[in-house]
Amino acid sequence: MITRWTRWCGSGLVELALGAVLGWAVVVSVTRPDAWRRIGIVEPRRLLQAHLDFVLMGLILVAVGLAAPDLPGWLVAVLVFGTWVNPALFLPMAWGPGVVRHPVFRVVSGLSFVATSGGWCWPRSSADVPRADGNGANGTDGATRRYPIARRL
Repeated sequence: MITRWTRWCGSGLVELALGAVLGWAVVVSVTRPDAWRRIGIVEPRRLLQAHLDFVLMGLILVAVGLAAPDLPGWLVAVLVFGTWVNPALFLPMAWGPGVVRHPVFRVVSGLSFVATSGGWCWPRSSADVPRADGNGANGTDGATRRYPIARRL
């Protein structure tokens, strides 16, 4: 059975695994830099950036999945999209800096950054934030945490 926890942590663990595999690409770039040039990679440092970003984003997804497993499914999807695409954007840049001027790259990177930053910063409804007395501002027990769009759906 797929739960929200599985969506968060499962995606984060797969992302960590990909980051670990990319670690071998970093080893190759350090020990045999000419090997990457033969297949057209002119900026192997981008592989290191992708490796580190995949590891960090994977750790973040696992941590948030454990800390907040009850986030709405649409928000999980937005965050997972952003945390996968952001590190992946380093990979095409390994073939040269010109890729950042391509319109498709710009659109995808823009969507990814909006998804990631917007997803992490999505505000909770102030009506459901617990007060010091344990009650939410609307008289709830304070345990309910809803997001504005989720309430309207």
